[in-house]
Order: sequence, then C-alpha cells, then structure tokens
Amino acid sequence: YWVRWWATSTFGPQSSYVYLLVFGILVFLCIIIGFYRALAWFRFSIRAASRLHERCFWAVLHSPLSFFIANPTGRILNRFAKDQNLVDESLPITFFTFLESTVFCLASVVLVCITIPWLVLLIPVLLAIFFYLRRKYMASTREIKRWEAVTRSPIYSDFSATLEGLITLRAYKLQAPVTNLFLHQIDINSRAWFSFLMSSRWLGFRLDMESAAILAFVSLFAVWLRNQIDVGLIGFALTYTMSLSGLFQWSVRLSAEVESQMTAVERIQSYGELPPEQGYVHGGSLDRHKESLESHDFLHFLGGSRRSGEPSGSKKSEIEVVAVPSALQGGTVDLRDLTVRYRKDLDPVLKDITLHIDAGHKVGICGRTGSGKSSTLLALLRLNLISSGDILVDGMSLLDMDLQTARGKLALIPQDAVLFSGTVRFNLDPFSQHSDEHLWDALADAHFAEHIRSLPNGLDATVEEGGKNFSVGQRQLLSLARAILRRCAVVLMDEVTASIDFRTDRLIQETIRTSAVLREATIITVAHRLRTIADSDVIVVVDAGRVVEIGRPYDLLTSPDHVNSFYRHLAENSGEFDDILRGAATKVETNQ
Repeated sequence: YWVRWWATSTFGPQSSYVYLLVFGILVFLCIIIGFYRALAWFRFSIRAASRLHERCFWAVLHSPLSFFIANPTGRILNRFAKDQNLVDESLPITFFTFLESTVFCLASVVLVCITIPWLVLLIPVLLAIFFYLRRKYMASTREIKRWEAVTRSPIYSDFSATLEGLITLRAYKLQAPVTNLFLHQIDINSRAWFSFLMSSRWLGFRLDMESAAILAFVSLFAVWLRNQIDVGLIGFALTYTMSLSGLFQWSVRLSAEVESQMTAVERIQSYGELPPEQGYVHGGSLDRHKESLESHDFLHFLGGSRRSGEPSGSKKSEIEVVAVPSALQGGTVDLRDLTVRYRKDLDPVLKDITLHIDAGHKVGICGRTGSGKSSTLLALLRLNLISSGDILVDGMSLLDMDLQTARGKLALIPQDAVLFSGTVRFNLDPFSQHSDEHLWDALADAHFAEHIRSLPNGLDATVEEGGKNFSVGQRQLLSLARAILRRCAVVLMDEVTASIDFRTDRLIQETIRTSAVLREATIITVAHRLRTIADSDVIVVVDAGRVVEIGRPYDLLTSPDHVNSFYRHLAENSGEFDDILRGAATKVETNQ
C-alpha cells in the first residue's frame, strides 16, 4: 500500500527520501516481528509438548499393574512414538502456518472489501458455504484420523513382538504367515490414510470453486465501478484476490489438519490423567532421589532435566555414598484374611488367606498353575488390588504405609531378571548409595564377582538393553546380588530357577544358605519345580486362591496323617518324590 503511494507521489516528488525511509522501517519491523513471533510461538510449543510428555510419562510409570494388563505394549508405545512426534514436530509448525495463513486471508478479504465495499454483501453467503463445507469435512476427517491412529497401534505391537520372537518364528518357519499378517495390518492403516487424503481433495476442490467465485465477483465489480475506483486500488484488490485462491484452500486444510493432529494431544492427555497406584505419595523415594537419577542417561527421562552444560552421562560429585546399614532385624510376616483381585470387576484370585511366617524362616509356596502363588507375592508388593484383610511385617501394616516405604521393606528376585542399559554398577545401585566394597561383597555372595572382575571395566562394564550380553543365569545372579545389596529382612523369590540351568540353580541355593544377609532373612519362594523348595523350613500349598496346606516338608511327605496331602500328591506327580524331595526333606529334618 505504501509502495502504491510512492508510485503516485501522493506526498509530492520532493519527499522521495521520506518514502524510502518509511519503506525501510516497515521492512525492518516485518523482519523483527516475524522473528520474535516465531521464537515466542515455538518456545511456547516446546514447553507445552514437554509438559504433556512429562505428565503422560509420570502417569504411565505410576499406573497400577491392571493398566498394563489391559493395554498392549503397542498401544502404549504409540502414544510415545507417533502421537508424541506429532505434538513435538508436526503440530507446532502446522498450527503456526495455519494462524499465519488465516490472518493473511482475513487481511486480504478486509482490504478487498475496503476497495470494493459492495463485496461486503457477498461475504456472509461465502462464509455460510465455507462453514458448511468445513463442518461436513471435519465430521469425517476427525474420525478418520482416530481410525488411522487406532489401526497403527497393532503395527507397533506386532513389530516389537516379532523382533523379540524372531528365533522362534524362524525355527517354526512362520516368516511368511507373520509377514502376510503384518502387511494386512499395514493395508488397514493405509486405507485410513488414503481416506484422509481423498477427503482433503474433496474439500480442496470446493474451496477452489469458492475462491474462483470471489475472484469473478471482484473482476466484475472492478469493470462495473471502473470510473469510481482508483485503478491502483483495483490492481491491489485483484492481486490479493488471486493470491487468496490457493491460500484460502490451504488455510482451511491446515485448520482441519490442526484439529485432527490435536487428537494426538487428546490421546496423550488421556494418559496424563491416569490415576497412580493406590497409596503412592508424591515426594517419596523416587522423587527424593531425583537429583541422583538425573546423573544417569537411562533415568534422565524420569522427569528431571539435565543442567545446562553438563555432559551426557556425567556423575555428579554431590551424590553422597552412604554407609550400608546392617541387615534389618525381624522379618515376621502375617497375612490376615487377605482377599486380592486384579481389578474391581474381576473375581478374587486370593480368598481369605491367613498365614504366619516366623522371622528367618525359608518358606516355599507351591501349587498348580493358576492357584495363586505369584499373586501372593504381588499382594505383598501391593501390585494388585487388595479388597480386604491386612499384611503385617514385624507387626506393622504395609497397607498403612505409602507404597515407597512398604516396598522398601521387601526385596524381590523376579522370574525374569530385569537389567537396564547402562553399567553393572548402575544395575546394582541405581541411586549411588553404596561403596564399591559393598558392591563387590554382594557380587561375591552371589558367586558372580569373578565374572565381573574378568570384564574389561569391572563394575563399569556395559550392560546392553535387557542384559542381552549376559546369559539368563548370569542375569539372575546379578539380580540376586542386587537383592543382597538392599539387605531387606524379607526377600521374595518368584520362580527364580524356572529358566536357568541346574548349576546356576545350585549356586542360588548355596547363596541363600551362605550369604550373611540371606541366611538371616525371611525368604518366601514361589516355585513350579518342587526341588527348588524341597529344603525349605515351611511348605505352603495354595489351590484355587486358598491356602490348603501348611507344614514342614518332611511331615507333609512322610507323616501318616498326610498320605493324602496336596504336597505329597504334587511330589509324586513330579517324579522326584523318592530320590530328591524325600532326601532333601530328611536332610532338613536332621539338621533341625
């Protein structure tokens, strides 16, 4: 507009320097405003996306176990992969371009209406048609984008499952069926994406027609009012109207794209509002060690932000190495009328269980598959839903404590040892609370110190994702060392020897008897192989969610009163009754 005034010398030819100065100021202001609007917008977008991710990740980490049972891994990964990628990268740019294009379209229409006021009568009709088309388009596009997101989840899930089970698939020559299934899922997802593209074309064609109508009316009015309107203004109006043709369609498509991409925000926000486990208290052990967590690459994503200038993976000097306390005294466990479910709408898996375990006793829990053995350990860790009853450790109710404190009183050695990417030191002591001497002592107790010393960097040796550079047995020994290092009075062992060889099994059994920590601790062991718990002090038999038998292994196997005992029946069916189980029970009885 200023250039038009300059061309017509509105303020006189002697003011050329004024035209140049004002034009330069306008260009400079456009550059400055354009830069800072982009800077402010993308800083806001990054901050919003980061907060969304932090809330979502915290909520998922602290969700109850039932959430992970009900939601497959692919669905959860989809939130943190595709959806978060849209929020981080696509949505800010799309939203920014949409706002820019919309303001430009609005300004063009206003300027054209100033030039040719008669167009004001046409604008309401065009707006009515525009909103009708957009509403019809969005009604389908919104659902198509949701459909595309839903059909994407099985692709992630099956792809990760295929990689994990690749050896099995090749062994059974199932590559072709799995490939065909994967391609079928991609086809389903592609249908949704193709439908979205076609609906965009449908809208684009109609908006082009509307833009062409505006251009036709502007041209007709320009000819009709040629004697009443300045020629420069007519050229000004035609120029902006012609640019409006493509930009108007692009703005509407961007608005629809923004709304459809906002479904990703909706999906992430829905996970961010997940309720945490019942009994979790903010400011607990995980939050107290947040500074320590930030010093490790693996746990950097738990919500903290690395300080500016701090190198990746650096270890902070302020992390204090505390003295390891002596093994906790006590270890008495009482279950009182305990009823446990996995969800409120499901039947109980444990029914009115009452059990007393003396401190320092080695207790073996056995039973058929689905009887409730592992559910008992999960109840002690409060990983499932406790409907009624109570759990007491040394006379203190675990249900009256917050989750962090309650779980801190127990050490768990799971069936499948979980190792994290990092170092051996980090996997043993993620909070840097112990000295190297204590770490080596725990490894020595677990009969794993020699192997760690043979590695190039010792305690700083690399542990690959999932501990893939260690065998299954070695992972279990490292998990055992981790439990020893915690020095808890109660140790839970869930099918520890189910997937390892007999030599590692013997090492674990020897560790339980010789370790200064485990020898005095109360150990509750769940096992399918009865030989694992044959030398326990007490055997607990669980069936259909109830405790049906408790006693010393020798009594349950040999006493005439227990001829029809559940444990004896399980022992006879195992094929190890005479040569292994009876011998182990007799040895325990003799030693006592």
